[in-house]
Amino acid sequence: MEGGFNEGPLCFSRDNHTVFQTRNNNKDGVLKSNAAGKSTLKIYESKYGKPLWTKPVELPFNSDDYSCMHPSLSADGSKLFFASDMPGGYGGFDLYYVDRNNGAWGQPVNLGPVVNTAKQEIFPFISPSGALFFTSNGRSNTLGGLDIYYVNEPLNNPEEVVNLGDQINSDADDMAFILDDSGKKGFFSSNRARGAGKDDIYLFESPRGLEGIAQPETNEALIVVKDAVTGAPLQQAAIRILQASDDGFAGSPNDFFSVRLVPQTGKPNVFNIQLVLKNPDDLGTADLYSNAEGKARTEFTRYQHYLVVVSLEGYQPKENLITVDHEREITLAINLEPETPLQTQNLAAKDSLFPAGDIREGVTIISEKQIFDDNKSTLSGAAVNYLNALAEIWRTFPGMEIDLVAHTDTRGDAGFNRQLSEERAKNAKTYLIFKGIDENRIQTYGKGESEPRNRCVEGVNCSDEEHAQNNRLEIRIRKL
Repeated sequence: MEGGFNEGPLCFSRDNHTVFQTRNNNKDGVLKSNAAGKSTLKIYESKYGKPLWTKPVELPFNSDDYSCMHPSLSADGSKLFFASDMPGGYGGFDLYYVDRNNGAWGQPVNLGPVVNTAKQEIFPFISPSGALFFTSNGRSNTLGGLDIYYVNEPLNNPEEVVNLGDQINSDADDMAFILDDSGKKGFFSSNRARGAGKDDIYLFESPRGLEGIAQPETNEALIVVKDAVTGAPLQQAAIRILQASDDGFAGSPNDFFSVRLVPQTGKPNVFNIQLVLKNPDDLGTADLYSNAEGKARTEFTRYQHYLVVVSLEGYQPKENLITVDHEREITLAINLEPETPLQTQNLAAKDSLFPAGDIREGVTIISEKQIFDDNKSTLSGAAVNYLNALAEIWRTFPGMEIDLVAHTDTRGDAGFNRQLSEERAKNAKTYLIFKGIDENRIQTYGKGESEPRNRCVEGVNCSDEEHAQNNRLEIRIRKL
């Protein structure tokens, strides 16, 4: 998606498969100017494809005569908010939104004089709760320069725009505010004194949430637990609700994944490193218990992902990953399978972290899943989880020295793949150093496509999933 011009503010859809980006108005690599000789900005859309993002396509409401910039997509994906100096506004840059219905964009709508002023309104951010945050220098209650403001329900006759106050704003320029889904942590930019440069990025945390901000909407949820064989309702089933991250791993105050080393069949010195869900009893106190009818009620925050773990003595635990993306009540049916004696024995065997003798010189450990996205060297959330697991092994064997080897699939240019794998290995090493590992104990190697981990050599027709197996990380234990 990168070009030779300005690559400005962007936003992603909730599934991270669509990105809207501010870029210079250019065509075929040539910068274009409007009638006044000024370069303008446009909003472009790209979609995630395998293996690359699609070429950016400008949105239909852009113009060569004025700028559209700073996109922010609503949680349900139906509205895109942005800033523009198009004719007919109230001042310099105003805030607008545009509807998207069945993939088609409507016409931009100005947010009106309560939000917009005779000066500049820029950097809109629409939160999951529907509160709109933005930057302005056109209001009388400014603390100085550009300040950050918010308004609840910006599309429903807003009555009051609120300055975020001196806990966020300063007498300098404060801008580009974003907030996480919990409403308790976020980032913004500022050129205030004592920064590291011109515009610096600042983190803020508010354990109780920002006062006055609308809270995210919730959905009522009914969880029904039954015996999978008889259909009878199960009482006192423990229900744990864990919020899930985008990479498929769930996050909570409890670390509920254990590290496992699983030997590869026929390869005595090669192990897969896995993250395995702990016994539910080790995940802390249950959030809910099913009643005599096998039912429990709760609420889920809309547009969030959750991992629901249900367990009951004598039954196999079960997990369900759900996404709350509609306004209807959620009914989640959980059918638990009775546990056999063999399964009970295997569950008890999982208590050991590593089987005796697994960690020794000459052993190779491979990440269970792809931890690098195609054609990227940056660490994904999954990569961080596996590297954290490796750091845990290091605590058990502090004298360990390793060769950190990265690969790529066999598609594309061999020289590019070699460089990409070298960057992957170096980035993984950098993270381990950050975790406290001595850099002298890690050597990095980028193998590119020279040592494919499966049958997917050049010229063999493989599936995307098979190709992805080569985007794993390999740890070769050199010394203990």
